Amino acid sequence: MGCSSRLAPSPRPTTAPLISIRVAWVTRVNYESIVRAATRFLPDLMTRPQATLVAFGSVAAVRGRRRNVAYSAAKRALQSFFESLRHACVGSSVTVQFYVLGHIWSQPSRVARTVPATTNTCSQDSHWMLPTR
Repeated sequence: MGCSSRLAPSPRPTTAPLISIRVAWVTRVNYESIVRAATRFLPDLMTRPQATLVAFGSVAAVRGRRRNVAYSAAKRALQSFFESLRHACVGSSVTVQFYVLGHIWSQPSRVARTVPATTNTCSQDSHWMLPTR
């Protein structure tokens, strides 16, 4: 039984660069940008008498699915980062809180289910509205 992930290498070599670009983009948006923001403000928070850094993750970090391999990996990395940061801040004035949210029905989650992975979902003709159920 083989891997059935949408991000698995395709027999067509022309799709590999698109897969790599999508994984990099998902990781940048869902992990790197949040870590950069947290580490940007952390030095200022450390100078305060009391501060709380609050972050939100996703249930996808612990329950990945074949359609969101990169997203799940990025969210797990985010959860690990904030768990480690919480331990690193013990004894300081900063408290780190991390909350795991369940599935949120949003435009990107709807698009991920209806648009092929090679389509640019951020194009100008995308419809950014709440889905009807």
